[in-house]
This record gives sequence, structure tokens and C-alpha cells, in this order.
Amino acid sequence: MSADLQKQYEAYPYPYRDPKSAPIITFMNDLALIGHYGFSGQAWWREKDCRVLVAGGGTGDATLHLAMQLSTANPDAQIIHLDLSEVSNNITQQRLDHQGYKNVKVVQGSLLDLPKGGHGTFDYINCSGVLHHLKDPNDGAKALRSVLKDHGVMSVMLYGELGRRIVYDIQNLASMVTEETEALDRRIPIVNEILAAVPEQNPLRNVFPLNMPDAELVDRYLHPQDRAYTVPQIFEMLEASSLRLLSFLPMAHYDPLLLIPEGPLQDRVRNLPEEQRLAFAEILSGTMVRHMFFATKKENQKPQMPDPADLSLIPVLIGPGRRLRQQEFPGGVAFAQPIMERLEVEHLKIASLIDDQTSLEDIFKACSERHNMSAEDFNELWLEIYRVLGSRGNVVLKEG
Repeated sequence: MSADLQKQYEAYPYPYRDPKSAPIITFMNDLALIGHYGFSGQAWWREKDCRVLVAGGGTGDATLHLAMQLSTANPDAQIIHLDLSEVSNNITQQRLDHQGYKNVKVVQGSLLDLPKGGHGTFDYINCSGVLHHLKDPNDGAKALRSVLKDHGVMSVMLYGELGRRIVYDIQNLASMVTEETEALDRRIPIVNEILAAVPEQNPLRNVFPLNMPDAELVDRYLHPQDRAYTVPQIFEMLEASSLRLLSFLPMAHYDPLLLIPEGPLQDRVRNLPEEQRLAFAEILSGTMVRHMFFATKKENQKPQMPDPADLSLIPVLIGPGRRLRQQEFPGGVAFAQPIMERLEVEHLKIASLIDDQTSLEDIFKACSERHNMSAEDFNELWLEIYRVLGSRGNVVLKEG
């Protein structure tokens, strides 16, 4: 890995976090979400020898989120936080100490050394915003695969090429008037001047904020090693690394049928192979700045999405979905693009009873008693909730 890369993160650990800062919820690292997409809804975190790797963990957001959950869900689970930057690791350790989490081992090193690092294998690996900074990202993906258990799952975030075009415009402007060998503290004010000089009519003006923190500016505009991906290129990486895609998230962003009105075009797009259909949505949207997805070993065919019609399963609300627990819904809840839909009051009678512990069967019993709801009506309403929220990753299913 480039010495310039390590030097950057020693000087500007990203994202900057106060060592006393509390854990931050990271979308891809919710235990139930991982279980839904990677372990057929099973409570994978309860295994006695459960092991988790955060590869390129930076200042610890993903690590603390996982440590917070596992400290109660399975105190015997082990988390390895691996990062190249000593400064970032020190911040992570201070945050862990401040919260009192003891189930994490912080290790300084490159993920490229994982195959020979003696860290063992893992049920779950998180690698967010790292592979696209490697000289050969495929080497990084292969290194991660080498320490993934046969049934294991990894979550990955890669930059999206189409949505980051404006970022690369600023990078190009900066490269014209600064040198890579020039000290970062001399280049930062020049980039700020570039951003301030962008005229009102340029779309750049309305996209990125001025006066962002130095660490964020450096990571975005002055990174020494940075590439982005399209959907087909992600499939190429997975194939080269003997991995297979489980799901992009949120899946709604990758479903072109949600963006196209009914008609001949929708019929043609529906018949496209999966990879082309996903790529069609990416190009049609044109705004994806990042790709988040779950993957597993190519030979691991076990993970299947839980069946939402199985009433023995427990629904779990994730992120914005949790606001549906409120008790008053006078006008229903509207959801923004790419699905312009509403969950109306009848749907919310069900959604308000989702507490992450109660099975669908028991929720139906409660709805039947309180609202005289029939089994047929319940199933129809619940499947609509699952379709709307599940496509965003805001509701998942787990075994009891």
C-alpha cells in the first residue's frame, strides 16, 4: 500500500472523531440486517465462536457500532479492528475505552497482509470505503475472501463512478494548480479557493458545501489513490475474487422498474438479465455516489432471503423505519423517491406493533383482537409494508 496513503491518514484521520464521541449507527452493520441478507434471517451473532473483522476501520464508526450491539447480544464475540493509520487506531481505542467496550482488538496493518497475518477467519467482514483506495482493489477483495469463513458474509462500500463525476472535476482542477508532492496543508487552502470560485451557473456550486473539515476535504479532493465503480465493474471484481453478490442496498435504488412507468419500456427492462437490469437503473439514476452491497464466497449457496410470508419470523425496523413505532398516524407516512408511495393508516396499525421481538404471528393476533383484522387483510397489508420498506433495507426479518 502506498506510503502517501498512510501519510495522509496519519495527518488527517478520516472521518475525524472526538475520542469521547458516542457510537454512530452505520447502516450496513446492523446485526439483523446482516442476518437477513447474509444468513437467511438466522441470528448469526449468537454463535459461540462469532468473529468479526472491520477492515480499514478508520476512526472506528463501524467498529463501535458492532461493539455496542455485540457487547449485549454476544459478549464472547470477538471484533478485530484493522487499519493502516496509527493515529486512527489510537482514536478508535480511545473511543472504545470511553464506552467501556472490551470485545475489540485494535490492530495496525494493511488488509493486503490478511492472508499471512494470523488473525484467523471471520463470520462477518465490513470493508467500507477502502478497496477503491488500493492500487489493485481486486487484490484487496481476494485478501478479504481469504479470511472469510465458508459461510461468512462481507459488506462492502465502493465509490459510484456516475455519481462522483463532479468530485473528479474538482480533483482535476486541483491537480492543475497543485502538485502531489506539495504538502497537504498548502494544498487545502487552494482547494477551498477553487470551491469558492465556482460560479453560480456551474452545477458544482450547489452540490458540495464550502468550508468542510480539512480531513473530509483531503479525503474527497486530494486523495493520492482513488477510483470509482459502475455496477458491471463491481460484478467483474466479484468474479475475479471468487465472490458472488447477495444484494445491493438499498435495493430500491437498483430496481429500474420503480423508476419507469408501466408500458413497453418497463416490459423490456423486466426481461433483462439481473446484471443488465441493475446497470440500467444505475445509468438511469445517474446519481449514485456510492455502492453498498453484501457478498459471500462464490461456492456458498446457502444464504436465501427470508420468506416474508412466514409468520414465525420476527420483523425488525432499521434506521428511518423505526419512526413507524409512533402511535398516531393521522395521514399515513409518505416515502420519497425512487418509490413515491405511502403507507396508510391501515398499514401502520401493523407497523406500530413491530418491536424487533414479536413474531408476525403474534402481531397478527394483536391486530385481529384490536382492529378485527382478517388473516387475508393482514397478509396483504404486511406484504405491502415489506415491499415498500424492505426495498430500502428499513425492515428485515429474523428467526425467533
